Amino acid sequence: MNIKWNKKKILSLILASSILVLAGCQKEPNESCNIKEKHTHLYRNTKGFVRYLESEKSNVKTYKGRIYKREDDYRLISESNKKLENRLLDADLVRIDENLDLILEYQKDLQGEYTYRNNILGGDIRKYVYGYRAVKIENNRKIYSSYYEDLRDAMDEYPYIDVNNFIEMVDIRDIIRHIDTKEKIK
Repeated sequence: MNIKWNKKKILSLILASSILVLAGCQKEPNESCNIKEKHTHLYRNTKGFVRYLESEKSNVKTYKGRIYKREDDYRLISESNKKLENRLLDADLVRIDENLDLILEYQKDLQGEYTYRNNILGGDIRKYVYGYRAVKIENNRKIYSSYYEDLRDAMDEYPYIDVNNFIEMVDIRDIIRHIDTKEKIK
């Protein structure tokens, strides 16, 4: 009876250790992982934004000082994707599609119109809303979009956001209303 128990225990230990080896990255983010192919790891900052980086470090700091902590997820990448991910890190940009749930939470929390009386310009009342700007990269430069009510409308042409500069209170007349525009064109 004792021998059967020991065999079961040994087999379960062998099975568990082989699963850990096959799983790829080590549980502890400070350790190098076992993945042989080029890959990136998922990192998350304190605001909740995520990005994939080619690094084995537990923490990565952007040039603006934002710290991203490594998580368990990873994905395989090509050399061209590696260059793009490095450019995104240098520019402190994250992909909208990878952060959509968090962005939608920001948009939901900041809905509504706000009024402001401008006493300098004769006391006229202006309406403001929160606008969202997306970014695209062309010729190694960041190009900002106009303001959108919903960043999902910008994702195809402008797939990134600058995590330090994507929400701003703007005059309601400066917001692009893509839904209305699309209805008029059709």
